[in-house]
Amino acid sequence: MRSVYVLLWLFAIGVVLLADGCNTEWQLPNFCEKWEDRTGCPRIYSPVCADGNRQFPTDCVMCKKIKEERLNITSYTDGPC
Repeated sequence: MRSVYVLLWLFAIGVVLLADGCNTEWQLPNFCEKWEDRTGCPRIYSPVCADGNRQFPTDCVMCKKIKEERLNITSYTDGPC
């Protein structure tokens, strides 16, 4: 009977530790704040190159994609990739 309590106790600790590691909230990058309240993007072609050589037509479009798809992009440069 004691072994059952030990197993339950170890299981409970494992659940707590796993839940604590999963408590990371996704956040929109700071460079996207200027586009956060806009519903659409300007129709200007000004390409940007983001992490992983992902190219977007504008920084606004990139930020909208980051928000919609929860992309992990932390930096970008102006211009094509």
